[in-house]
Amino acid sequence: MSTAFPLRVKAVMIDLDGTLADTIPDLAAGTNMMLRELGRPVLEVEQIRNFVGKGIPRLVERALAGSVEGTAPADEMARALPIFERCYAEVNGRHSVLYPGVHEALLAMRSMQLPLACVTISTRSLPGTRCRRKNPIRRSSSTPAGPSVLRRARC
Repeated sequence: MSTAFPLRVKAVMIDLDGTLADTIPDLAAGTNMMLRELGRPVLEVEQIRNFVGKGIPRLVERALAGSVEGTAPADEMARALPIFERCYAEVNGRHSVLYPGVHEALLAMRSMQLPLACVTISTRSLPGTRCRRKNPIRRSSSTPAGPSVLRRARC
C-alpha cells in the first residue's frame, strides 16, 4: 500500500469532539460536578448526551433547565458557567475514549510526516489539556487549535 498522497499537504486539522473521541463522558462528569456544586440533582449521561450541541453555554443552560429546549435565567448562567468550566477542566480528558481505528489512523499520518492539529470548539483554556491527554501521538508535533486559529486560517 502506498503512503504517497496525490496532493501537497501542508497540515492536517482534525476535529476531536465526537469525531476522533467520544467526549460525552467528560462533558457529563463536568456537568454533574457543576450541578452538585449548585445543589441540583445530577443527570444521566444519556440525557447530557442529548444536551450537547451549540457550545458549552448551551450545554450548561440545558443542564440547568433539565431540558433540551429549556432556558435558564441570566443570573443562574452567570454563576453556573465558570463553575462548569472549572469542573470540566478538572475532568477533561479523563473519561473520553478514542473511537476504534483513530489511534492507527493518527499513527499512519505521523508516519507520513504530516503536521497535525487537534481542533476543538471547547472553551479556550481546555483544548490543549484534552489533546495532550487523549492524543496517542502526544510526543509528536500535534498542536491544539480552536476557533481563533480556524478564523485566522480561513478554514
